[in-house]
Amino acid sequence: MNVPRTIETAMAAVLREHAELGIDVVIRAWQSLASDGSWNKNKDRKFPCVDIRCSPPSIMDGQCQSYAECHILCATKSDDDKDHETISALYGEVQACVDRLFSQFRKRTDGAELSKLKSDLAADLGADFEFSALLYGEPIAP
Repeated sequence: MNVPRTIETAMAAVLREHAELGIDVVIRAWQSLASDGSWNKNKDRKFPCVDIRCSPPSIMDGQCQSYAECHILCATKSDDDKDHETISALYGEVQACVDRLFSQFRKRTDGAELSKLKSDLAADLGADFEFSALLYGEPIAP
């Protein structure tokens, strides 16, 4: 069972289905490059890109629950986005989608984004996997 890979692919699926990122944007789940249709072993990267990377689970203080940190990085090629208009739009759309996901979690209403995330996690990790929380962590710079 690879929990980080499952979280990465589930978040990628949520963004693919529910964020308006544009036709040329690559969503790259770091441990599942095969799910990225633009990936080619001879040509490693394509921009603009949303890169999703998740850490292995860590045990929380009470020793009863674990958590995994998932970083979502937006990237563009500087030569193609000199005024940073594209990356700014990517940040906005990714943030809006994640905000909807978080809002659904806080309100305990499984909307489209949260339902997709939970169903993809359960499909890969099985019925014993318990999803219990979403937390915002510290942001990382572009």
